[in-house]
Amino acid sequence: MKRGSSHPDQRPTIGITMGDPAGIGPEVVLKAISQSSVRQQANLRIYGSNAVFIEAADRLQIPVCWQRVSSDSPRRM
Repeated sequence: MKRGSSHPDQRPTIGITMGDPAGIGPEVVLKAISQSSVRQQANLRIYGSNAVFIEAADRLQIPVCWQRVSSDSPRRM
């Protein structure tokens, strides 16, 4: 369900890995998820180092548009 809604979220859930932290993967993922139209199409689960994503976001001047979930969290999905 969407937060604050009594209706189940019908969007697909898509998992995306960042790939090589030293490669272009983090930048490609960030450029894609920085577009609200992309985020509205699916529940995205991005797997990788939060520190690497934050560093890449700072370098690309992309605002943080994700929530970090710990690897031991039941919300991990």
